[in-house]
Amino acid sequence: MKAIVLAGGYAKRFWPVTIYRPKPLLPVGGKPIMDFIMERLEEVPEIDTVYISTNSAFEDRFKEWLDERKFSKRVELIIEPTHKESEKFGTIKGVEYAIKKKRINSDLLVVAGDNIFSFDLKKFVHSFPDDPRLIVYDMKDPSRCSRYGVVALDDSMRVVDFKEKPNKPKSSLISTACYVFPKKTVHLFKDYLATGSSGDNMGFFLEWLYKRTTVRGFVTEGYWYDIGNKHYYIQANVDLMENAPDGSLIFGKTSHSRITRSYIGKNTLIKNSAIKECVIFDNVHIENCSLRGCIIDNNAIIVNVDLNDSLIAAYTKLEKRKIIASRRFFLPPVTGQEILKPNYD
Repeated sequence: MKAIVLAGGYAKRFWPVTIYRPKPLLPVGGKPIMDFIMERLEEVPEIDTVYISTNSAFEDRFKEWLDERKFSKRVELIIEPTHKESEKFGTIKGVEYAIKKKRINSDLLVVAGDNIFSFDLKKFVHSFPDDPRLIVYDMKDPSRCSRYGVVALDDSMRVVDFKEKPNKPKSSLISTACYVFPKKTVHLFKDYLATGSSGDNMGFFLEWLYKRTTVRGFVTEGYWYDIGNKHYYIQANVDLMENAPDGSLIFGKTSHSRITRSYIGKNTLIKNSAIKECVIFDNVHIENCSLRGCIIDNNAIIVNVDLNDSLIAAYTKLEKRKIIASRRFFLPPVTGQEILKPNYD
């Protein structure tokens, strides 16, 4: 069996933090998302090779990450020839590109590079070995399911309905981004793309697939985080740090500050500040601030400001809500969308 980890996106919702860093390498509880995924894949003896499918823009970052680690399985990068958001392949086209590039002709496990989960992949791999299958998670409440692929199963766990992001979900069962495709079905990615359908979303492929062949759902429990936006990223950090004092992991230094349910990176200094539900990377200086729901990238300097729900770029200098200098970008909390160009004056 081969495994493909999909990491070819550009994570625009996380800009500016992900302009020069792929989302799967963002830290959660002090280690990259990719580390969590590889831990799960290492537990499946049937997998002999893991392919990480990324793009040309992030190739060097993944090489650096891979050079610092040793795995029991062979791990290789597949580089999609794209450099920006408008060129990205999308999920289905990315899988087909990997299959063709590596001439994959075996059972195939596919997992998204921005998911953190505790599912037992060994049991999943051995379930329904003759059929394509997906891990299904019960959200308990259909009203919470409209941003996912919603699944209906019969008594044999066969998928009898699948709707991608329905306005009014009829089920509380959703598809997670974890799939197994037996060897005999790997060609179906090519067949689907030949219809001219969108190559961007696996949900649309599953809508097409279950009407043509038997697809099974494997319902499981445990934790699962789909890191689709800033809110879910912070939530994953908070939840996975719940056993730490005050729910925080602090690798830097603090002075006269209140830190609650936050991650504080190495060599970061926080003075006279209140920090709640934030992820603050390495080498950051924060003084006389109140921050809630923020992500602050490496080497930023933040002084005398109150910020909520903000993403701050690396090397930004911010004082009294005014950009003093930045080598990249600052995303202000005003609209949540507007990106201001750096002011060097």
